[in-house]
Amino acid sequence: HNDSYSATKAEAEAFVLQANGRGGLLTCCIRPSSIFGPGDRLFVPSLVSAARANKSK
Repeated sequence: HNDSYSATKAEAEAFVLQANGRGGLLTCCIRPSSIFGPGDRLFVPSLVSAARANKSK
């Protein structure tokens, strides 16, 4: 990794994935490919729809 931000982000993701399944804890890491924020009508709603339709796996 070329910078501290990227290195710590990768390290945090590794910790989250290592914790998966421990004590019944289910984890995942999401790497959104688009920018979202207030007023977003596409990205976040599509995540919610996928989760409700059980297509988020």
